[in-house]
Amino acid sequence: MLRPQMGFLEPWIPETSKTFLEELHKELSENHILYGADLVVIARREDRDDVLFQFKSNPDKCVQVHLTWRMDKEIDSSWPKTREYNSFNDWFKEVMLIDNKEYEE
Repeated sequence: MLRPQMGFLEPWIPETSKTFLEELHKELSENHILYGADLVVIARREDRDDVLFQFKSNPDKCVQVHLTWRMDKEIDSSWPKTREYNSFNDWFKEVMLIDNKEYEE
């Protein structure tokens, strides 16, 4: 599985625990955009419930998810909040660099 070659900046840290994937599967309703997607955990934001996943079928593509930790399916299919990125580099520029700047302020 392709992994991002660059490191993560605070507040993002590398993550491989299946706990986050298991929780995602618990939360996804059948109408959620990620329902049935084959994903792997690659990072999480240490100060929030945001997790970065990579698609196994398209390792260049990733998705950031804000887990609710409801431990059950969400009724509203817009939860957990999800944002897809065409590449890790897009996510790096659009999210991680901004998060890092705000985190350090």
